[in-house]
Amino acid sequence: MKEIQIGIDKRTEVMSVLLYISNYRKEFPNLINYNRDIPYINDVFETFSKFSGHKTVLLLNEIIENFSFSYDAPYVLSSQLKEDFTMGELLPYPYKNRLKSSALVVEFMDSVKDFVEDSNFEDFFAGHQDVYDKWIEQFKSTIRLDYLSKFEEFFGVELQKNYIINLLPMTAYNGMYYDYRNKGNFVIYFRNSGNNTIRFDVNGGNTARIFNVFATSLIRKIIEEQRLNVPMSKDFDEILKMKYTASSNLQYICGEVSAVLENMLHDEVCPKGEKRGLESINTKHPERLKKIYEIFEIWKKGKSEFCSALQEALILY
Repeated sequence: MKEIQIGIDKRTEVMSVLLYISNYRKEFPNLINYNRDIPYINDVFETFSKFSGHKTVLLLNEIIENFSFSYDAPYVLSSQLKEDFTMGELLPYPYKNRLKSSALVVEFMDSVKDFVEDSNFEDFFAGHQDVYDKWIEQFKSTIRLDYLSKFEEFFGVELQKNYIINLLPMTAYNGMYYDYRNKGNFVIYFRNSGNNTIRFDVNGGNTARIFNVFATSLIRKIIEEQRLNVPMSKDFDEILKMKYTASSNLQYICGEVSAVLENMLHDEVCPKGEKRGLESINTKHPERLKKIYEIFEIWKKGKSEFCSALQEALILY
């Protein structure tokens, strides 16, 4: 497994700046941190608010108004810029799937380099490297890279993937976005956890969460490539009736299966440690969790293929 890369990508950070000075706030006020009591946020305001009428921002406003451009979509799209901020290959997600292959998107992506040059964004980014480094080290203190390095060994695969954790300082609402669709990368976009500050260690240890997201990426990739059957989970249907959730049925199922697999890895790596209870993953369905664990125990013993075990687990929903 390749070494996990942890950093702050200038391409996603320029997207955060653009979202901050655009009409994104009107549509999604909770997804960007607008608290100017935070020095970094105030620096963004002082440096870039004067560019809210820039062509790039006006094009972004049109995209926000006309398409489902929120949550992970802006960051996945910005990652399809080249390092010099020129447009790279636009992949089906989100260009085709959510943005309807609109010419607006091409025009916007072509204009980002102009915004970068006109606003001196690269100078701003370089000038804040010290604080970026602080946040990166802060995040590293919450994960065990030695544990995560066993990811491919656990699954018995050699993927030749880059494993990337990209921190998003200007986001809010906690949690993670992720992208498994890029042929060479599994990417986690890790959101800021603080409201009155920018922090990436508020929730304590993030090792299991990171494993779960990389596992979810692998599982979703397998489901798509093998065209596995994913039923509508009855309990997800109940969740939709009870509260708002941005997750899909597929995300809900893959997240739970990934958590069971992380539990199994923990038992392997820490055989003499305290056993984790599966019940904490989903208190309402402990029997299903136990069955999923047993299915993958058979796989780990070499008595079934992972794809077959995964399909067997999916049917339980």
